[in-house]
Amino acid sequence: MKKLLFITLLCCSLALCGCAKKDKDSKPATPDDSNVIYISDTSEKPLQYKLVERGESPEISAPDGSISFEQACSLLDSCGIENFYLCQSLKDYQKYYFGTIEYKNEMYYSIYPCLEIKGKKIFMGTNCLVSCSGSFVLAQNWMGGYEAVGQNTAALDKDWKTRCPDAKISPNEAAAALVEKEKLLGLEHDISVYTFETDPSLKDINGVPCYAFSPKLEYTDHIEILSTLYVSADGAGSVFKVSSEDALEYDEIK
Repeated sequence: MKKLLFITLLCCSLALCGCAKKDKDSKPATPDDSNVIYISDTSEKPLQYKLVERGESPEISAPDGSISFEQACSLLDSCGIENFYLCQSLKDYQKYYFGTIEYKNEMYYSIYPCLEIKGKKIFMGTNCLVSCSGSFVLAQNWMGGYEAVGQNTAALDKDWKTRCPDAKISPNEAAAALVEKEKLLGLEHDISVYTFETDPSLKDINGVPCYAFSPKLEYTDHIEILSTLYVSADGAGSVFKVSSEDALEYDEIK
């Protein structure tokens, strides 16, 4: 009887182990290029939150036979802004060299469009990859992956004055207000740590036409997009954000 009970328990144990293994094996494998996106305006942190560090640009280097960094920037400037989360032509931005990296067996110059405002680099849009062969231009999407972008398409872009007829200043001029009021924005890090996505059209905020800037933090394993900041396009330098009391209302930052 004891022997029979032991065998019964052993079989049950093996069955449970088998089910557990089956459940584990039946889970879909995580793809190599999987990314996680967090959209939050709280202080809650994801499990892994090592920020991508952008200090002084390293010395430019590339494999033999590569196009120059200047040529890579020209190729980037030839692209339309649709996939770069920008409101102005790429040629209107400085280019920050982040390094030369390998991505899917191809070497790329890693570049960020940026502005120099009051001695600070303000990173705009998204990370860009230009292949050292000159064959490809890629733009990082809001989920962290990269998508190919058509070259020689910048001529199709509408000028910001055409897209934003009610604006008195350019999007890049409006970005200066973010630096001016940096200490009031409620950002956890220095403003130069963030990359700002810009909406291509104006938003009506409390009856004022505004440019929309969405700050995002780049971590080693994901991207976190924070609450959008709105800067008046009339040149007054007003900055608004969503009210903490009512998501349908906006408070001016003063």
